[in-house]
Amino acid sequence: MSGLNYKENLERAREHTMNNRSKFAAPVAAEQVEKVQEGLMRPMARPEPKETSGGMAGGIGLAMMENIQDSKEQAFKDKRKKEAQAFEDEKAASDFGTIEGLEGFSKKMMMSESGGDTGIQITLEDGRTMTGAFQFGDARLKDYKKATGKSFTTEEFRLNPSLQNQVFSWHLKDIDRVIDSIKGSNTYNRDGLRAVAHLGGTTGLRKYVSSKGQYNPSDKFGTSLSAYYNKFSN
Repeated sequence: MSGLNYKENLERAREHTMNNRSKFAAPVAAEQVEKVQEGLMRPMARPEPKETSGGMAGGIGLAMMENIQDSKEQAFKDKRKKEAQAFEDEKAASDFGTIEGLEGFSKKMMMSESGGDTGIQITLEDGRTMTGAFQFGDARLKDYKKATGKSFTTEEFRLNPSLQNQVFSWHLKDIDRVIDSIKGSNTYNRDGLRAVAHLGGTTGLRKYVSSKGQYNPSDKFGTSLSAYYNKFSN
C-alpha cells in the first residue's frame, strides 16, 4: 500500500467518523438532565419499585394523604352518628316537648324539684348525687341505661337538657306501668302516685298503696310521701 493510499484511506475514515459522531457521542448535560427528569437514567440493575398501599414503602406523601382521607371519612361518620343520636333524643323527648315547654305534671315536677334549673346538682349526706331538672340519682340513671342500652356520664347528663327530658319520659312511663300493676291503685290520683314514686321509688309506691298511706317516710328535707301525693294530686 502506497503512502498516498494510506493517507487517503485515513482521511476518509476520519471524515466518516466526524459525519456520524452523533451516533457515538455521549449525551450533552442538558440531555442528561432531561432524561433524569423523565426517569430514563434509572440503572438497569436496580429492580423496579413495587406498588404499595401506603406507609414508608409507598412514600411519606402517599401515606399522609391516605391518613388524611381516613381521618376525613371517620369525622364524617362521627358527625352522622351524632346527628342520628340527636334526632333520636329529640324524637324520644317529643312526648313532653322541650324542657322549657313542659306542661302539666312534668312541668310541675320540674319546678318542684329544681325550679327549672337543668344544671343543678346536689350531694346528699350519704354521698349520693341528685342531678338535673328532675333531680335524678345515679341509681335511677343506671336503671335507664340498663333498660335502653345507652351510655353517658352523670356530668354529660347534667349538661344535656334534651337527655334529661328523655330520661324523664322513660321514667314516667315506667312509673305508670307499675301503677297499673298495683291492685287498688285506680282509687288514687295518678299524678299523686307518680309523685310518690318519684320521691320514694317504685318500691315505696307499692308500700304506700298497700298500706293505704301508712307507709309514709320523709326525705332529708322533711318531705313525706303523703305530702308529695297531696301536692301533685291537687
